[in-house]
Amino acid sequence: MARKDVGLAVCFALGCLLALPTTAHAQSTIAGTVKDMSGGVLPGVTVEVTSPALIEGTKAATTDSGGAYRIVDLRPGMYTVKFTLSGFATVERAAFQLLSDFNARIDAEMKVGALAETITVTGAAPIVDVSSASHVAVLDREAIDNVPTAKTIQGLGQLILGVSLSAPDVGGTAGAMQTYMSLRGGSVGAANNTVMVDGMVINGFMANGAVQTYTNDADFQEMTYQTAGIGAERSAGGVTLNLVPKEGGNNFSGTANAAYRPGGLQGDNYSERFKTWGLVRDKNGDPAINRVKRISDVTGSEGGPIKKDRLWFFVSGRDFQPINTVPDTFLDDGTQGVDDNYIRNAMVRLTYQASPRHKFGAYYEKVFKWRGHDMAAKSDPETTGVVWRSPNYSTMSAPGR
Repeated sequence: MARKDVGLAVCFALGCLLALPTTAHAQSTIAGTVKDMSGGVLPGVTVEVTSPALIEGTKAATTDSGGAYRIVDLRPGMYTVKFTLSGFATVERAAFQLLSDFNARIDAEMKVGALAETITVTGAAPIVDVSSASHVAVLDREAIDNVPTAKTIQGLGQLILGVSLSAPDVGGTAGAMQTYMSLRGGSVGAANNTVMVDGMVINGFMANGAVQTYTNDADFQEMTYQTAGIGAERSAGGVTLNLVPKEGGNNFSGTANAAYRPGGLQGDNYSERFKTWGLVRDKNGDPAINRVKRISDVTGSEGGPIKKDRLWFFVSGRDFQPINTVPDTFLDDGTQGVDDNYIRNAMVRLTYQASPRHKFGAYYEKVFKWRGHDMAAKSDPETTGVVWRSPNYSTMSAPGR
């Protein structure tokens, strides 16, 4: 193919990506009915929702003949809803948090009054979606940061009612290997689940989906796990997981976390049963059983403006090293063999606001995975430990909205 044709093909592909519909994103909705103090519906009321999460800052709608309104394609974040109609006092619903993939019902009752009068209504945000039969559990940043898990999408999935894993992952001990989620005792397998980043499916194709990319939790603002009422657009009947990404803004901000778990913190369950099986101790006197050698996890992220109000960046990185011993394996020096791993993520995201109502984003993430000794009990680490080198764990997208 000529170089000119290659360039045209690349431009066409990028154009298709930029033309992705907004339905590919994590959408939420605010809807409701507006009435007067006597219970009569009020058509023609202007309803405005305001949030820093919106590209244009504010979206508006007008109530129909039945007093109903509906504002769609809203990003998760803090919102304020304002109702105005000539001859009636303005009603304002104070700031509340709108979660991902959620239909919030906000009704209003307006009384006759001066235009300058404003009634502010405060209260908890809606927590029940009454317009959808689907069941979506949302993990926000507070839950992701504060609950002690391995910070993997599967490890965090254990927090959701009805979700179980193909293998237990305590504190990241199994974080280097793929584990799979299942619902209510159903069949376990990667092919049964759908994993998305802002609506784009990132499921792998190798081994019927058993080989998946590894994610960095620092990349995301929220994680939504849908466990019931999954739409017909999804062929799989397992968990549908949508990861809502972070984006840069006009202020520089970032995070940094480091964790280290030495093996000495783990208890010793070297019992008579293990001795009966023939498990011995290594030259240091440690039982030659499966246990944690060490786990380290270093994560950082930073976002901010390249050009204020126009172009932003967000970058993140993670170095995760879970290292466990392998039962009844010994190196030539008499020390116990280990299953040593590292997973390293690097991601860059750019967001460009082309106009008050149009924003384009692009990101690229590369994952480097290495496993030094894949072996079973009684293997010889010096000769039979298999080295795994990373396949091409890369994800990217460039949608517009």
